[in-house]
Amino acid sequence: EVHHEVECVIRLNQFAQPEAIAVGLDLTDRLTQGELRSEQLPWTKGKCFRGSAYVGGFTEWNHSLDSLIDEAYGLKLNLWVNGRLVQSAPLSEMTITPTAQIEDLLTWAPISAGDYLFTGTPAGVGQLYPKDLLCATLEANYSWDCSGCNCPGDGPAECGNGLCEDGEDYTSCSSDCSANGCSTSTQVDDCVDEDCCPVAW
Repeated sequence: EVHHEVECVIRLNQFAQPEAIAVGLDLTDRLTQGELRSEQLPWTKGKCFRGSAYVGGFTEWNHSLDSLIDEAYGLKLNLWVNGRLVQSAPLSEMTITPTAQIEDLLTWAPISAGDYLFTGTPAGVGQLYPKDLLCATLEANYSWDCSGCNCPGDGPAECGNGLCEDGEDYTSCSSDCSANGCSTSTQVDDCVDEDCCPVAW
């Protein structure tokens, strides 16, 4: 039971300041995490398994930690699953800022040049299923994309491609979207939880 979390990843320099940033995916084994939590044990096995983190290409960032949440830069995270935008938020909305994270880490953790800091995820965390297609971006208001991928949602939604994209619903495009908002080419409605499951289920 793996859940997705899209995050901004900071590559730190020797002064624990950003030297580059990228989009990242932090995956959590929620079932294992829940079992460990119930036994009051560390969550390490639920967060640090093989393939639990993916990082896109880095873009140089010679600005302060505080600049990452500055609205003037307009940094924003997006995650599409099967062509549907499921997580999207500007970094300026972070509740625990990168500066606050680093200040706390410096009190107890060894930090070295080249370390990666995953900075937290927006609302919309959800479960992944076999054959799900994911695309994550970290964008800015001056039009660069840390991930460099051409994602669903970059252009206008296209009715008839089987993907329930942002701006589409069952009423506007029933060939792409089910009643629950699932992509008809890859998912089916779950009548119990009113969410989406892979066609193979």
